[in-house]
Amino acid sequence: RGLATHEMGHGLDLAHAGDSDSWDSSYNSLPTEFPSMGTCSTPSYSILESLEQDDYANLEWRYTSQVNSDANTSFETGSTRFWGLGGGASGTVVSGGASDGSYYLRLYGYGGYLYQTVRVTDPKDMRARVNFKKYYSSSSGQIFYGIYARSVYYPNAASGSCMADAFKNSWDLNNPSVANTTFTYRKGKWASPTTSWQWPDTAEWTDVDSWRGVDARLYIYSYMKYSGSSTYVRIDHARIRNT
Repeated sequence: RGLATHEMGHGLDLAHAGDSDSWDSSYNSLPTEFPSMGTCSTPSYSILESLEQDDYANLEWRYTSQVNSDANTSFETGSTRFWGLGGGASGTVVSGGASDGSYYLRLYGYGGYLYQTVRVTDPKDMRARVNFKKYYSSSSGQIFYGIYARSVYYPNAASGSCMADAFKNSWDLNNPSVANTTFTYRKGKWASPTTSWQWPDTAEWTDVDSWRGVDARLYIYSYMKYSGSSTYVRIDHARIRNT
């Protein structure tokens, strides 16, 4: 089943990944799950029957030009696997009333933020997209969302090694290095939520084509108030996508 899952990934135009998930946005660490598109050091193909974070992120990167296609925020299960909160924000996954009728995140806290990170190998031009909507019709304010990023370097794999043959550039995806741990702002957008779902893109970030890899982090800040106090805003299908 694991082998079939892997080959089905290629059928969906997915490339190989490293042997473990590249990034966990909630815990700022490398998790131990083995993605289905990994190839080289997997202890057992039976582990690969279910999709892991890199697989979902890969699918999102490839297919999220569609309005409501999303794999990375994981609001559908309420898991914090793909996202975290900061700045005093709180978030509650709520069923019903989402942009596609399923689940959305109710983000609370003036100046608080939601974030998620995805590692992209051989990155191309990218944009951020967020679906958002007022929670109370009489609330006011804005949200800001933007791409923050840092470069990831992959050394060349040893000749004849598994990874040398597994990725098109012969990069060793199992040994990435991050020279600067700071995320730098790239592109963003201010927007005013209304009572209807909106999903405008940020401007395109274009200076990534020469990078070997990138950790792209999406931040969503809420500056919404209701009767002079902090209030909620609905967030759905937040993603950074290939353009």
